[in-house]
Amino acid sequence: MADLELVQRLEQTRAESGTIWGPPYQSSSLAESADEQYALAFRQSGMDVDALGLNDAVERITARRAIAAALLPAMDDWVAVRSVLRDKVAAHRLLDLLKAADADPWRQQVRDAIGRGDRRTLATLAKSPDLERQPAATLAFLCAALRSHGMFPAELEVLRRTQWKYPADFWTNLRLGTSLTWFKGSQDVNEGIGYLRAAMAVRPRSDQAAAMVGNGYYFLREFDQSIAWYRKAIEIRGTSAESSGWYSNLGITLGQAGQHQAAISAFEQSIKLKAGSVEAYCEFAMVLSNSQEARLRDPDRAAEMAERALELNPKAGGCWSALGVARYRQNQWQEARIALKKSLELGGLPAPPALRDEADFVIVDWLFLAMSSWKVGEPDEARRCYQQAVAVMESRKPTSHELLGLRAEAEALLGLAAQPASRPATASGNPMTDP
Repeated sequence: MADLELVQRLEQTRAESGTIWGPPYQSSSLAESADEQYALAFRQSGMDVDALGLNDAVERITARRAIAAALLPAMDDWVAVRSVLRDKVAAHRLLDLLKAADADPWRQQVRDAIGRGDRRTLATLAKSPDLERQPAATLAFLCAALRSHGMFPAELEVLRRTQWKYPADFWTNLRLGTSLTWFKGSQDVNEGIGYLRAAMAVRPRSDQAAAMVGNGYYFLREFDQSIAWYRKAIEIRGTSAESSGWYSNLGITLGQAGQHQAAISAFEQSIKLKAGSVEAYCEFAMVLSNSQEARLRDPDRAAEMAERALELNPKAGGCWSALGVARYRQNQWQEARIALKKSLELGGLPAPPALRDEADFVIVDWLFLAMSSWKVGEPDEARRCYQQAVAVMESRKPTSHELLGLRAEAEALLGLAAQPASRPATASGNPMTDP
């Protein structure tokens, strides 16, 4: 593989790796994908670091001096990825290789700490006065190490110090902006969008940065802006397997904005380009179940999408939620209740990093439990579940067309007017234990 192509692939993988996603997310699925992409890129370039002997691998890497500035940071990030995956053997192999290929003493301290799983040393390095003298690439590696060990506050502090020193560094702005947007508070998100725009100013053709801006506007509920930025990310990346995730995010946002025909088209394209993610299948199922346009509803296909999601992650509550909704639309009300109760029992999002808040699924579960209970002749239980849904909605103030429409549907079925909750929802959200 030519040097330029290798650098481009490594840069893209580094941008997509699970080490950049903000708290509280640390996605093993993203890390697995990054691990595969790093291994493939090095293998196809004649540097199969997992198969070659140590000396041979070091010799081939150091011979590519012209691209050392891209190779070493990518390999350091690869170490962090393998730390997330807890693949100690593979991570240590990379560490041994990097120790021989790069003698920088400060980076070696970080690598040694990763190799030992030494959080205390990483915390010390994060506060070291020597931090100010390190190049941006070294600081990015420290941040990846902190991320891989779940040390989010320390990582954020280092990112802020790095951005102050290197305000035009793409990686610092991308990582800092991404982390801040995933906090989801409006002040953090607006600040994060600013850093992501700074990253875009450095690399206008970064689809990752564009998509992260889209995420930020999604969390601000500014769906028109979010949709525009996801479309920009797709335009930059082109119609390829790598843009499947952006199509999925676009579909989710279009669905939340009530543009269901466009959402279905986006999900179709996402799945066509690449086997869908858990979140894509769940959200596609929700749109097919709940579109306000009856002609777009397809409960049988919605159930199929939900079942695909469950095959990928049977322990994610959101997958059971999508199945329960689809079963309700199929008039299989008892089956719907079983799936919805399973969702509330398990809790959790379909797959991090997810755009939806967990509360969205809780609201959906309670509303459909209310409606399915009514359908099977249990009006008291139906009203209780409805009140649980309203309690969460009163506290969260959702604005999505979907949730507001579902509440209106439940009220019409139960013959209720919109009303405040009589009591707060329980912390567990578990219909098996709630009073």
